[in-house]
Amino acid sequence: MRGILHRGGVGKSCHRSGMRRSLSVIKSILMAALVMLGGRVLAAPAATLQSSSAEHPFFSVQGDLQSRGYVEEEWIVHGQARAHVIPYGGRAIGTFIGDPTPYVTRVLVRRPLNPSRFNGIAVVEWENVSNGFPSGNIWLAGSEHLMRSGYVWVGVTAQGFGGAERLRNWNSSRYGRLAIPNDGKMAAEPYALGIFDDIGRLLRSQNGPLRSVGVPKNLVAAGQSQSGIWLTTYINAGLAADGPFDGFVLSAAIGSLIVSDLSKPVLRIVPEGDVRGDEASMAMLDGPLFRQWEIAGASHVDRDLRSAREPLELRDLGQSTQAAIESTCKETSIGTTTPAKFVLHGGFEAMRRWIESGVPPRSIQRLARRTTSGSTELVRNDMGRVVGGIQLPTYTAPIGVDVGANSGGPGCASQGYHRLFTPAEVAAAYRSAGDRARRLRSAAGERVRQGVLLPSDVRALMEGAEAGRW
Repeated sequence: MRGILHRGGVGKSCHRSGMRRSLSVIKSILMAALVMLGGRVLAAPAATLQSSSAEHPFFSVQGDLQSRGYVEEEWIVHGQARAHVIPYGGRAIGTFIGDPTPYVTRVLVRRPLNPSRFNGIAVVEWENVSNGFPSGNIWLAGSEHLMRSGYVWVGVTAQGFGGAERLRNWNSSRYGRLAIPNDGKMAAEPYALGIFDDIGRLLRSQNGPLRSVGVPKNLVAAGQSQSGIWLTTYINAGLAADGPFDGFVLSAAIGSLIVSDLSKPVLRIVPEGDVRGDEASMAMLDGPLFRQWEIAGASHVDRDLRSAREPLELRDLGQSTQAAIESTCKETSIGTTTPAKFVLHGGFEAMRRWIESGVPPRSIQRLARRTTSGSTELVRNDMGRVVGGIQLPTYTAPIGVDVGANSGGPGCASQGYHRLFTPAEVAAAYRSAGDRARRLRSAAGERVRQGVLLPSDVRALMEGAEAGRW
């Protein structure tokens, strides 16, 4: 018996905004026969619907998913994985070692209610635990596009430290079974690669967590920051070639250099603030299976990510990561306003076409660099703004300065900052109130032609610019 799959504490959780948390708990237990599939035993014995505030999945969606035609499901997966010798961020092919070891973790699924809306692609996100808890940062940045386009999103807790252990401590009655062996550090997770690979294979089974919409045509592995580094490690370990994933979207995977020969398409999306050190001096060139998009005026953690994640942090943890550090940063107006999420949206569509047609997206000019005395840095103008890269319309026609890097206390470097123009600077930049709007529309057309901005996002971008969000 290789593993057991069953529903978690909430089989289908559609948390409507305004739901009364004082409602009594409603339990519905559904028993199903065990089904043997390829050496794995799958069971779906317990689907429990509860409305208690303490009984929602960690970082479950706030608001009404059903109004968007989606549903959230949580699964508990029992499986076995072997340890891998390659370390976190490793740059050499490795091997699995030792005997298979049991693990128990959770998998979140957000899928169309109507299977006919499923576009056949599941985005499988390696949840990020950099802040000591599992967070689907790719979902938080890309959910609008994923839902309007019929994707399935799957969030995988592949790590013990900050992942399964944090969930267990957060709600022992819900997650007390979770167990992932680890060495007590975020970067010391010998079973993580095997677990993520194992769950990817499970998603392709007829009786896996996606049984309600059918087996996906393609799986796209995705991760932001630390999770993107783990996926780079997966690629460098030589696991991608025979693995279950058809492509990889790596967002803000700072300093994670790919050294293996590629067998599957890889798109790296790099914010300006991450282009330093090895990321600046050793960037991989584009090739038949590799593209790198670099975004001017974007920080590792921007304001859109904060605004999407912070309400969940406050609800489930009672604190905000960014609020705790902003006063320690040199520039306290932390987070860039450049809407980098639109580039992620464009990246998913580029990856979809790449997988389906074999034709890669066009290469995009990188951010300009210069090397002085052995040190490589970005080229900036007199206002501190970078040159080159993907310049979204709000960067081309700005109302302030967005800089991807910051300094100060721990964590500040990744925050970047935004400084609004003074009235005099605005007057100097634009001839009239309509001047900026015309420049925004012109730049939007150029970015759409490049393939980094979707036509469906132009209206939202323009409305946000008109409202002064960016």
